[in-house]
Amino acid sequence: MSSPESTGKRRCRLAVVIPSLAIGGAERIAITLLRHLDPGTFELHLITFHRADDFSRDLPSHVIRHPLHAEKLRAGVLRYISTLRSLRPEVIFSLMAHTNVLTLSLRPFLKGHPRIVCFESSAMSSNTSMERYPALMRRLCHWLYPKAHRIICQTQANLDDARQFLGVAGDNFSFIYNPVDSRRVLKLASRDGSPFTSEGPNVVCVGRFDRVKGHDRAIESFCRWKADEPGLQL
Repeated sequence: MSSPESTGKRRCRLAVVIPSLAIGGAERIAITLLRHLDPGTFELHLITFHRADDFSRDLPSHVIRHPLHAEKLRAGVLRYISTLRSLRPEVIFSLMAHTNVLTLSLRPFLKGHPRIVCFESSAMSSNTSMERYPALMRRLCHWLYPKAHRIICQTQANLDDARQFLGVAGDNFSFIYNPVDSRRVLKLASRDGSPFTSEGPNVVCVGRFDRVKGHDRAIESFCRWKADEPGLQL
């Protein structure tokens, strides 16, 4: 297969921004996207702030990494600005609320007027209420998020929550279900035996134990389903 350089095809420069590659849902989404976006169409860059690196082994070799080595986002702001001004990406895809707010606030200082796409993995109203300074975060979101070229939510419910929370009804909202590399999941699952001790059905809930993740709803529903499915395990 010929390289993009040899064919002379101009690629879109995309910078994916996330605090770290620590184990987490948004981090897995970033890795899955980077593994499946066509390197012949996109010049792929990954910008991270923190040193946590659990998923780095899953990154394809054509993704160019830009670790900022900052334990806190505010400590890496100047390096972040410098990296973006040097890269001049056409699209910036930010995957967490804090990097969303930071990236949108830096928009006037960036060269080339990049399109900024923000991803929201949970309900904005709930996430913001859990911040250390919820009132400040709420004001920043209300001010900055409408400036994004696109806000992507993972469910229709999260999209509706974001619109209500921000008080806007613009057309720059989309919902896209989280990408899952089902072939890779099945391949990894086939390497070892089943961890379950019964025929099931077996239901697995994965996520941090915060109210925003809805584990309480899963437990309540599980109790109702158990009556009809005696073998059900959660």
